[in-house]
Amino acid sequence: MLREVAYSKTVIGKKAFELFIQNNSDEALINYASELGISLTYLKLNYIIPYTKREINPKPTKEELMIYRNNRKQHYHQIKTQNEMINFVSRLLSLKYANQVVGFINSSDYNISRVFKMLDEYSNNSLNKTKKLILARIYQVIEEHQDFLKTKKPKIKTKSPIIHDLELKNLTIQIIEKYLISNNIPFDDIMSEYTNQMMLHQFSDYLSDLANGNADEQYLIKKLTKKLDDEIINIEKIIIQIAHKIRKGLIGSFGSTQFSILDYYRMTLMRLDSLLIQTKKLFLNGKLSEEDYCLIEAFVKEHEEGNKPLSEKELIGYNGIKDDDNTKKRIISYLKNISVPMNLNSYKAAYQEYIQNKAVLIMPSPIE
Repeated sequence: MLREVAYSKTVIGKKAFELFIQNNSDEALINYASELGISLTYLKLNYIIPYTKREINPKPTKEELMIYRNNRKQHYHQIKTQNEMINFVSRLLSLKYANQVVGFINSSDYNISRVFKMLDEYSNNSLNKTKKLILARIYQVIEEHQDFLKTKKPKIKTKSPIIHDLELKNLTIQIIEKYLISNNIPFDDIMSEYTNQMMLHQFSDYLSDLANGNADEQYLIKKLTKKLDDEIINIEKIIIQIAHKIRKGLIGSFGSTQFSILDYYRMTLMRLDSLLIQTKKLFLNGKLSEEDYCLIEAFVKEHEEGNKPLSEKELIGYNGIKDDDNTKKRIISYLKNISVPMNLNSYKAAYQEYIQNKAVLIMPSPIE
C-alpha cells in the first residue's frame, strides 16, 4: 500500500513537472490541480518539488531540471513584475488630485518611461468606462509634469546586512507561526512587518526547503497552505459584507447606526491600505460591483488621516474628547480588550458609542 501511495505521488509529480517545463506557466498546472481536487500551492509543495529532488528512478534529467529552474526563475520574475505593475497603477487610480499623482510618482523608484510602460500594460486589461477616464487623466497629468518628473533624483539604497541561511529559515518559521496564530490578520500584513529582514521571494524559497524538511516542518507547510487558501475566500466574504454594512448601516438593540471604523475592526484587523488593495483586486476580477468598490474606497479615504498608531498617553491627551481621564481609560481598556488598533479613529468611534448610552460596550471583560 505504501509503495502504491509513493508511486502515485511520483506519477503526479512527474506529470505536473513536465506540464510546467513544457508550458512555462501555471495555467496548465491550475487545470491539473483542479482535476486532482487540490490547490495549485499544494500541487507545487507536495508533488512537484519532491519530484525534483528524487534520487532514484523515475527522476528528472539534468537537462529537465535546468529547464525547470530557468522557467521557475523566469516565472517568478514575471509574477513579481506583474504584481508591481498592478499595485503601482492601482495606487495611482486611487489618488484624487493631480499633485498627489505627481508626488507619488516622484517618490517612487520608477522613472517616467517605466511609469508609462506600466500604464500601457494595465490599459491592456478589460477596463470599465470610469477606469478608462481616470487612466486617461493620469496620462494627461504625467505629460503635463514630465519635465519635473524627469529631474527626479535616484534613491540611494543601502545594502541589507547578510543573514545566515539558518537564520532565514528560522525567520521563515517564525513568520508562518505568527500568521497561523493570528486572528483575522491577512498574510500580507504579517509579511509587511518583516520586509527589512526578508523579501517575499526569499520567503518562498525557504518554503520549498520546509516542504521537504522533517515531519514538523512539513506539517507547518500543510497548515500554512490551508490557511492561505481559506484566507482568499474569507477576504472576499468580508469585503462583500463590509460594502453591505457601509451601504445599509447596522441594525441592533440600539436601532440603526452608521457603520463605523470600530465596527470594521470588530470584523477584521486588516490594515486599511490592504483592504483597498484587496477590494481593487476583487473589482478588477469582476467579483465586486463598481458601486461597492466606490463605497469601500470612500470609507478608507475617510479614515486615512486618523489611522496612525497612538500610545495610551497620546489618546488620553487628545483634546478632541472633553471627558474625565477615567472615562478615557475605560475606552482605551475596551479597545485593548478586543485587540483593536489604538488610533484616533477607533478611539473616537468608541467614545461615540459611549455617549450614545452604550457604556456596556466599552467595559472591559473581567479578568479570569
